[in-house]
Amino acid sequence: MIEDVIKLLDDTSAGLRRGRYPDDGHAHKVAEVLRHIADDLEGR
Repeated sequence: MIEDVIKLLDDTSAGLRRGRYPDDGHAHKVAEVLRHIADDLEGR
């Protein structure tokens, strides 16, 4: 699972470095995944 999150963030980061923001669907997916990870880390 961690490898998948790293790949997702690497892909997003690469686009941002090129001046391209992710489309709404991709941005929503990244945000949702990060929220779930934060909840797991906080024990929710």
